[in-house]
Amino acid sequence: MTDNDRQHALAQETGVYLTDGSAYTLGVNKAYELLSEIEEKEVIGRHMQKLEEEGFYDRSVTLLVLKHKAPITIKQKILRTGKRVVVTGNPIFNQIGDIIFVATTVYPREFCPEVVEGVESIFPFSPITNVVAASKTMQKVLLRAVQVATIDSTVLILGESGVGKEIIAKVIHQFSRRRNKPLIKVSVSAMLESFLESELFGYRAGAFTGALKSGKYGFVHAAAGGTLFLDEIGDVSPQTQVKLLRLIEEKEIYSVGSVAIEHVDIRFLAATNRDLQSLIKAGKFREDLFYRLNVVPIYIPPLRERVEDIYPLAEHFLSSITRSYKVGKQLTPSAVQALTDHNWPGNV
Repeated sequence: MTDNDRQHALAQETGVYLTDGSAYTLGVNKAYELLSEIEEKEVIGRHMQKLEEEGFYDRSVTLLVLKHKAPITIKQKILRTGKRVVVTGNPIFNQIGDIIFVATTVYPREFCPEVVEGVESIFPFSPITNVVAASKTMQKVLLRAVQVATIDSTVLILGESGVGKEIIAKVIHQFSRRRNKPLIKVSVSAMLESFLESELFGYRAGAFTGALKSGKYGFVHAAAGGTLFLDEIGDVSPQTQVKLLRLIEEKEIYSVGSVAIEHVDIRFLAATNRDLQSLIKAGKFREDLFYRLNVVPIYIPPLRERVEDIYPLAEHFLSSITRSYKVGKQLTPSAVQALTDHNWPGNV
């Protein structure tokens, strides 16, 4: 099997299992059901210790992650079928260092021959923090983000301003094979049209008046091997869209002032609060660019549609403020009710 064949097989057969910080199952994806022959309805809402005791698995990586507070990879045996898999548990922390989710990826054993017996950390630990997802809706968003992280597909993150699109982009990058490389965020609408090309692709010495004598690398170079997150993609001009289409379609760039093509190895994530389909109909957004971006869409609902997240978010921010200012404050029942009743047009 070639490296490309192996990567394709892994992409097609990556199972995902998500629990909360107390080891209760929140959800699994279809690939996991196929790999394990365990249906989601059999494990949803159940504790990993109980599933281990009842003979679903020989051991749970989730419990190990919660014990060590670190990413863990183990060999696991699905006791029902005798199938052997490789599982990696990844913790997600809140701001004060508590694990609030464990996201586990599951691969067929034959695709991971390098894994040895025992427990091992598999990458330098850079925890994800500040994730709040108490509602079932946001837990499903998180599960989808972790699922798509395991492949290199372009992801389009949709939702109103303030719903948490950048947090989901960070989750996707952190659980991808590019986790040890940079995640570069570019707010493309914030760039002046005249500077966009040089900022994205860099420029050679003397490329234009005012250029640095040494030249300059662009954001694409900075993201080499990692992830380029193109934020506010719905606000860019038609001229900018043409340049972005070539970058995403060909993964090739010309630095300003250069005639040499450079091939780039980066993953693309994009986000917008705009209705791209309406913009396409109005002739303001290229349909071909939309299809290049919309390989895997992730929609994040507004806060008013996931009321269960309001109180945990309020507690999250209040605890941050009380630590920063060294004051003791807590929410009264009437304050909680007022927060819950509010429409939150600005979202988080």
